Amino acid sequence: MRPAYVRLAHWLFRHRRAVVIAWPLALLLCLPAARRAPDFLQAGSGQLPGTDSAEVETALARDFDHPFTHSLAITFDSATARIDAPEFRAALADFASALRASPAVARVVVPDEQVAAQFRAADGHSVAVLLGLKAGRFDEAEAAVPVVRAAVRAAWPAARFPEWSVRVTGRSAINYDLGVFNAHDSQRAELRALPLSLIVLVFVFGSLGAAALPLALGVASTTAALAVVPALALFTPLNILYQNVVTLLGLALGIDYSLFLVNRYQEQRAAGDDCESALATTLATTGFAITCSGLTVLIGLAGLLLTPLFELRSVGLGGLVVVALSVALSLTLLPALLVTCDRWLGSPRWLALRIAPAQSQTRWEKWTAFVLRRPIAALLVGLAGLLALSAPLLKLHPGFPDRPWLPTTMESTEGFAVLQKMGVAQEAMPFLVVVRATDGGELFPRHLDGFIALSDELWEDARATRIFGPADLAPMVPRFLVREFHRDLERHLAEKPELAAMILSRDRRSALVQIVLHDDATYGDTQEYSRWLRARHVPGLTLAVGGHWPGALDFDAMLLRAYPVAFGAVIAATFAVLAFAFRSLLVPVKALVLNALSVAAAFGAMVAVFQWGWGGAWLGLDGPTGAVPLVIPIMVFCLTFGLSMDYEVMILARVREEFLRMPDGDASVRRGLVATGRIISGAAAIMVVVFGAFALAGVVVVKMFGFGLAVAVAVDALVVRALMVPAAMKLAGRWNWWPGLRGAPASKEE
Repeated sequence: MRPAYVRLAHWLFRHRRAVVIAWPLALLLCLPAARRAPDFLQAGSGQLPGTDSAEVETALARDFDHPFTHSLAITFDSATARIDAPEFRAALADFASALRASPAVARVVVPDEQVAAQFRAADGHSVAVLLGLKAGRFDEAEAAVPVVRAAVRAAWPAARFPEWSVRVTGRSAINYDLGVFNAHDSQRAELRALPLSLIVLVFVFGSLGAAALPLALGVASTTAALAVVPALALFTPLNILYQNVVTLLGLALGIDYSLFLVNRYQEQRAAGDDCESALATTLATTGFAITCSGLTVLIGLAGLLLTPLFELRSVGLGGLVVVALSVALSLTLLPALLVTCDRWLGSPRWLALRIAPAQSQTRWEKWTAFVLRRPIAALLVGLAGLLALSAPLLKLHPGFPDRPWLPTTMESTEGFAVLQKMGVAQEAMPFLVVVRATDGGELFPRHLDGFIALSDELWEDARATRIFGPADLAPMVPRFLVREFHRDLERHLAEKPELAAMILSRDRRSALVQIVLHDDATYGDTQEYSRWLRARHVPGLTLAVGGHWPGALDFDAMLLRAYPVAFGAVIAATFAVLAFAFRSLLVPVKALVLNALSVAAAFGAMVAVFQWGWGGAWLGLDGPTGAVPLVIPIMVFCLTFGLSMDYEVMILARVREEFLRMPDGDASVRRGLVATGRIISGAAAIMVVVFGAFALAGVVVVKMFGFGLAVAVAVDALVVRALMVPAAMKLAGRWNWWPGLRGAPASKEE
């Protein structure tokens, strides 16, 4: 018995009423902050330190007065009405004048035959008004979206023009809408998971009383982890994935840990222990296992904090918070609730009697005996199954889908579809090239020839459809007049101040070149063009290439650099924790190998379902994605590695306990698996339910995340823990515990 856990149990027994009152009161006070959590989360990517795209973003915010650094497009689309109707043109002019008065708007451009003509549809049924925002950062641009939408609703006479659909779109609008959609999506997933989890818990415990406690702990963990968001946001930006991982892990682990504790407490009570003794044994055994399990999950999540990427750090931070809270609640509030509600845990009695036959351990006894009689065959069958599931991983195509992957019901995606119909969607995501003199001096007129040479090289590539910069000023300045324009540059810029802001920095030492690709460019095309553009060399000039697409390339490059660091740290730390907890070297090695196989199987299933589209319709996909974003494997790895260890720790802790009680290798494995088999199956079923609820999410990336975790847990419980772990422990025999448990009795085999 572990003295610290025994002392905690006795303290909780004596002060159970205070604990049962204090925790719920604290959680009640957390509710307002938890409800406000989505307001502090961002959907976009953070800055990527040390990259060209970060350099461009910083330069535009610091050195330029460009009115469209952060911009929105307001699309007007009609099946019948035309944009050249006089009443519509007059209303559009009044609308633009009203928007210019908005505190969030820096500039408004209404396209006509001379200015931004590409934003007028050729069929005359669509037009997009361009807005430059008064925002220096992406989060400020996102915050401006609801302000702009309110101004649009107030300024546009919708009653007079019911035939026109008006939508606000653009990168910032998509990110804002994605945050709102994701918050609602997480709530929907939670509502899908809770009833199914309750059914599983009732089946596992045979009572509503015992089933209600894990469910309450899962909700409490999630609520508390969301409540700290406003405080965390004061110190670090947080991505919307924080809410996803908190909801997902809060429910899954909160319920799982509670399930193990409640089961062990009931087991001790059934054995004749009084409440206090049962609680002491429960915390000294299962409570210790939960602590070790929590540490392994925390280690996996901490691997994400080793990356410099905003999204992954948010997932890691959210996971750390919710796992720590799940462990804390399981070791404090739940024990106090168990002894307080002891008499009601078996209620209603008729349900327990009806479900009791299904809870029999006979099936697990037969299954364990079968596996232990044929350990080599069991290992080979399990290995073959995992390798078959892992095979598609060899065909993994990293990247973002070319087909639409955002929810189609968002206003911004509907507006973006209008831009795509007009053939100008790429205008919302131009390549941004900040050009400086190598010696840091002024650019013009001495480097005009270099800009013209760069322009000629850019136009020779057929992928570009529009270029705007110091050597490409059309339609404001025809190409053949560019040299004349630069001979008296400052006078001409004084006459056209809006042009100066769009091509030159305030100190005239930096210039901006914007490049737009053809609208049929695929994700692969944009990445290839980003590499090609960064390889351009102009004597006397330095080029920094940024924008949405080069930023995506930088994001993937940083991810690839983070992979070995995160993977190596997680594996090394997990090995250390398991070796220390179980005083064994073989146990952590075996666990790491089997976990790696589980993760590989999950990756293979993701490739088959998402990239290839096998059965994707069951998850709401309208076709194969053709690619898997690189961010998904590292998130699934770090979370799955910790979660898989959850069951490993629970099994090993019970086998170790049985071994200490009666040092017979085969018997301890058999008794440990029989004692934990039913409860681990129930815990895995709950995790699959929770993760599966996220596999039905509306955002494809979240869908992949939930699916990968659900498959990993299902494979781990059904193949690894039920088949391969007992077989491996049987074959290892006394070497399972080498170099030995401190204070353990000698094995009979020794």
